[in-house]
Amino acid sequence: MGAEFSKNTQTHMRMIDGFYFSTRYPGDDSIEIDGDDVETCNDAIEFCRKEVLELERKLKKGEV
Repeated sequence: MGAEFSKNTQTHMRMIDGFYFSTRYPGDDSIEIDGDDVETCNDAIEFCRKEVLELERKLKKGEV
C-alpha cells in the first residue's frame, strides 16, 4: 500500500502486536497481563487509530 507511519505509531503497532502474540499463543513466551497493561494497549490502539483515520482523510482528498 505504501503507507508511511510515524516512528511513534510504528512503535505503538509493535507494542500492540507484542501484546497480541504474547497473550494469544500458549508457551514459554506467553504472558498474563493486568489492567495497567490493558490500558497501555488501549492507548496504543487509539494512537494508531488516529493516524490511520488521518491517512484515510488525506487519501480521500488526494493529498497522498
